[in-house]
Amino acid sequence: MIEKIGENAGRVYEFLRGKEKVPVKTVVKGTGLKAQEIDRALGWLARENKIRLELDKKDELVTLTE
Repeated sequence: MIEKIGENAGRVYEFLRGKEKVPVKTVVKGTGLKAQEIDRALGWLARENKIRLELDKKDELVTLTE
């Protein structure tokens, strides 16, 4: 399972590359992953300090730190 989370983190990272702040809902739609898989992948990327998360009114936004 850990390997799959890492693979999904890679998919999310590639999806976010070159984009500004993206709503998490858009990441779900854009990657084709389930919401739970996105949550795990974002946790992985956050632990590695590769993303920044913030709230904007009602949306949770994600962007790469690199």
